[in-house]
Amino acid sequence: MKPAVKRKARSSDMNSMPHAPPNGPEAANHNSDVVGCRWSNNSCAFDATLFILYNLWNSGPARCSHAFESFGNSWMVMLASAFSKFADNKHTLEEVRDFFRHRLNRDVGNMFAFGNETSVEALLMQWTKGSAEFVEVTYQCGGGHICSHTTHFCAVIEPGSTGTLQWTTLQQFITNNECMPLTDNESMCIQCGQQTFRKETYLIAPPIIGFPVSFTRTVSDSTISITVVGEKVPYRLGGIVYFGERHYTAQYIDTNLDVWYNDGIALRRRALLEGRLVDIDLMTDHARKARDQFIYICADL
Repeated sequence: MKPAVKRKARSSDMNSMPHAPPNGPEAANHNSDVVGCRWSNNSCAFDATLFILYNLWNSGPARCSHAFESFGNSWMVMLASAFSKFADNKHTLEEVRDFFRHRLNRDVGNMFAFGNETSVEALLMQWTKGSAEFVEVTYQCGGGHICSHTTHFCAVIEPGSTGTLQWTTLQQFITNNECMPLTDNESMCIQCGQQTFRKETYLIAPPIIGFPVSFTRTVSDSTISITVVGEKVPYRLGGIVYFGERHYTAQYIDTNLDVWYNDGIALRRRALLEGRLVDIDLMTDHARKARDQFIYICADL
């Protein structure tokens, strides 16, 4: 990727941004189509994320705007508003992207300096951090004593070890984490000496959940579910982000289970229809880039 070049943001207000309508052969991508962002200045993490989130939003703007707002953070509200302006031909998707790059540079510049490389995981951690607790993690013994208690607000779940409980799919990982026994001697309850368990309890069902998977070989389940207040909430696979040679690409899975691919450098704004979800090997992309993130969408979106 070319060296980072920092540019000063002219404004943090979408309404004051100059409108540059698309021209040339790329204008054939009408805003009702599956569409991506043309790469510019280390933008690929944003390009890949917006390719999935915009096309999800465009599948049902009113429904998805409400879902985005349910996160309870300003980023998802701004995303829904910006997507609406793009759909109304008031801005290009690249202008929407660069608005968020400037805004993140202004508000969280230590993580998102404009022109520098960033990660899709960092974007999802920032954009899906809600006002309500997403998951509660407790270490509790069989006698009911709670040894440790933490909560997390970001709708990002990172697969990892579940001790003696083996898993190969995301659903197995999620199920194992509902109650995972700890085996070493130091895990015994200091009050009663009983075995301690690590328990993850989901408190809300966010519309989008990200799964960083670059360090696992887990397959991408077409559907998963999490348990919230005793009820299973289903999710469907909505997108996959790939990474390799310092560049991100992405696939978006629409409601018909068609898979669309975008590379902001090679395809620019175009989205390539790859085929049906059941027929495609999702382990790597066209350029053999490895999977980096799974993005799951609440099944009723």
